[in-house]
This record gives sequence, C-alpha cells and structure tokens, in this order.
Amino acid sequence: MPGIADKLKQFFMFRHTEERISCFVILSIAVLTVFFILYRAEWILGDNYSFILTTAQGQPAPLLNGANIGKGRFFPLAGLDFNLLLLIPGGTSVLAHYLFVAFSFITGYLFFSLFNKYFFAKADDDSIKNNDLYLTALSCILLIANGGFFTTFMNVIYSERLIFLLFALMMLSFLKGRNTGKTVWFALAATSAIYAAYLKETVPPALFAFSFFSLIFFRKGISKAEKTAHYLIIINFIAFMSMWLYFGYTGNGETYRSDKILPFWNLLYNVLWQHKIYLCILVATFCRCCAILFLKSKPMYLADPLLITSAAFVCEYIVLKFNSDYYYFPAAVLGLPALLYCVFSAWKKTENMRFNCISLILRIASICMILLSFTGEIPHASANINAAMLERTKVMPGLRMMAEKYAAGGKIYWFQPWNKDEKIFNLTELYINFILDQEMEQHRGQNDSVLTVTETVPELRENDIFLYMIINNDQFNADSATLSGLKEHGFEFCQFQTGYLIFTKGKCGL
Repeated sequence: MPGIADKLKQFFMFRHTEERISCFVILSIAVLTVFFILYRAEWILGDNYSFILTTAQGQPAPLLNGANIGKGRFFPLAGLDFNLLLLIPGGTSVLAHYLFVAFSFITGYLFFSLFNKYFFAKADDDSIKNNDLYLTALSCILLIANGGFFTTFMNVIYSERLIFLLFALMMLSFLKGRNTGKTVWFALAATSAIYAAYLKETVPPALFAFSFFSLIFFRKGISKAEKTAHYLIIINFIAFMSMWLYFGYTGNGETYRSDKILPFWNLLYNVLWQHKIYLCILVATFCRCCAILFLKSKPMYLADPLLITSAAFVCEYIVLKFNSDYYYFPAAVLGLPALLYCVFSAWKKTENMRFNCISLILRIASICMILLSFTGEIPHASANINAAMLERTKVMPGLRMMAEKYAAGGKIYWFQPWNKDEKIFNLTELYINFILDQEMEQHRGQNDSVLTVTETVPELRENDIFLYMIINNDQFNADSATLSGLKEHGFEFCQFQTGYLIFTKGKCGL
C-alpha cells in the first residue's frame, strides 16, 4: 500500500490535477475580488462627488466637465461608461455602481487570463509552452497582490479600472490577430488602445512606445493590418497631445494632483523598493534592450514591446513624482506576462562564458525579486482593503446620522476658527443634501445650506451636531476650551470623519 507521501506525490505529478489547481486559483481570485468589491458597497467622501452630482441622481456625466478637463489635466472619457447604468432600472444606486465595477473587473480579468494562457501556450520555448496554465495562475496571483489592485477596484472613481480592461483586451486582440490573421482583431486592438488613451494622460505616451517598438522590432514580420493598428495608435498619440495642450492648459491654472510630492529618493523607495515588481520590470527591460542592441538577440513578439511599455509607464509617473500605488497598476497589467515570459524561458548557453554567468545571475535574481515582491505586496494589499472597508463603514453612516438629526430639527454646526477648507465643507454639505433628497425624499432648495458656520460653541440642543474641523489645525484632537464647552452641553466624541471630528449629544452609536 503506498503511503500518504507517495499518494500526494502522484496527485501533484498528474498534469491534469495540476492544471485543475491552476484553474481553481484563477477562478478563486475572481470570486474573492468580486466579494471585496461588493461587500458593504458604499459611497466615499471625496471624488465620489462626481457621481453624487450625476449618475447617482439619474443625470448623465457630461463629456466636457471641470473634473476631467482643465488645470493641466485631460482625460475626458474617464467615468463616462457609468452612464450606461442610466439605461437600467435601479442604476442610480451605489450597489449598481459597484456591480458595474465588478462587471468591469470580471471582463478585464477574463481578457487578462486568456491573454496569458494564449501568450504562454504559443511560446517558442517548451519550458513556457508546457507550463502555460501555471504561469497564467502566477501572473494572476501577482496581479491581485499588486498594491494598487484593490485600491482601484474597491472604489468607483479610478480610471485605472477601465484601463485594465482595455489594456487586457488590446493585448489579447493583438495576439489573436497575430495567430488568426483576421483584421477584425487588430481593429479591436487599435480601438481599445485609442479609448484607453483618453482615460489618463500617461496612457498615450506609453502606448506610443508599444507601437513604435513593435514596428521597429517586427516591421518585416507583421501583417499590413497589424501595422495599420500601430500607425493608428501613433497618430492618436499626436492627436491626443494636441488636444491636451489646447484643452488642458486653456486658462485653468496649475496642474492639480491627489497625492503628496515626495523627495526623489523617497519616491524611488516608495515605488521601486516597496513595490519590487516594478524594479524587476525596469531591470528586465534594460537587459532585454541591451541583449537586442548589443548581443543581436532576436526580439520576442509582444513580450519585448510590452516590457518597454510597462517600463515607460513606471518612468512617466516617477518623472511626474506621483507615488500612490494605483497610478502604477496598469504598468503591472502590461508588464507581468512579459516579465514572466522573459524570466522563465529556458536559459540557452552561448560561447561567451561571461555572458552566461551574468545571464544566469540576473535570471535567479529576477525570480527571487518576483517572490520578494509577492510577499512584500501582501501587506500593502491588505492595508488597502482595510482602508477601503473603513471608509465604507464610517463615512456614509456618519453622514446619514447627521441627515437624520437635521431632519428631526437639529442643526449641524461647522466649527473652524482658522482658515476654512472649502472643499471638505462643500463636500459634506453636498452629501448631506444628497441623502436628504435622494434617500429621505426631503426635497429642498438648491441654495439651502445645512451647515451653520460658528467660531464658538453655541447653545446646543438634543439633535444638534458639532463638527470640529482639524485638517488645518495641525492636530487630531479638539482644544481643551472647546471640549469643555461641549461637555457642558453633554456632547461627546462620536467618530472621526474625513477632515473633522463629530460630536453629538451622548453616544452616537456609530
């Protein structure tokens, strides 16, 4: 009778079983992600306001708007796909918006998985071709572990959500077009790339690099239809840059940004060392370019252009000094399959022993860095999930509590004796009015204010709310004099909201 160890060995050595495990991993990632997208789906105080003003009220988001165009920015198509929700019953709800995000993810993830499967299965290298499902599963695991993955998909505002879908479709279409020779695939690839170009300003230059190097590397080996697709992407890059310079910089002030500018070396540490997969992509790109230029290595179809495109994407944001992880997420979408292809392809020895040693060392180092990247990304992914869940469970419940007390006759006092932060003030008022109007059906005048500005502790009543603004106060607690005044009225700390502290009569129950 064979022992347990022998049975396990036979189980895992059986190819069909290993393939089933790979498929199980790929499907489990999809189910897990959809769960996190939909679990306690809720609006968040911040850029969600663009939906609060439009699709959440049954109004289509306009093409020309101040959020996507102006102040140095030009990404006009971002968020417009949510207008499709207005065609279905119940499409204004927050759950409908997150269901749309989940649908976008599933579609993009399907394209991404299929691309990986076909990409590895059609490889010239048997060590890749015979392990296509395992490498596909590994690529999907590295994708979900990426620091910007859950940030992107656990909110409704990030255009990286749709960029992921379009990049995956573009890669799959180029590969299918190459394998089948059908023009329709290249038309779909060009369409996907051109659409993606108008979702973020960093996309067109990166895709220009993809098409430029594809034409340089494979100009004699690709069809007329594929060349046309690349030419269209390059022409669109020129058209986009022209429109960006005209619309983005026409009397709208300086470029705005959503994250803090870090010193250059701190930025490199945040991006390349904390997210080592990008460092792997940059190193692999450099090595492949050197191999092609100096060692006459044959370019690898799609792998080399995708590596260069991914590296270009990373470098763009480093030059712009953006450090938030979701900005870099599309670079992982482009670079992961190509990186795995390069690293896990069979190592072929040459007569140059020095080159052999360097190649082997770099390959081993790349595999170690990929594994380190995976383990290092897990805390970032976990932190991003927790941060999104915290906002979902705190922000709207707090605002609904305020709206309910206001509807019961209370006043909402806004205490900020220092410089006023107009953005958070206006957002808070917008959300409370939205809850009163859309959820509680208490329709009010458009100019009616729900916030009463005060510089002292007023005479407070049972249903009143006291909001203590702290964002410009360089501290995260109220001053002792204000706290004493609140205690005299029986008011206690309720919870921290984005930028301010909430005080209510007794415990608020949140």
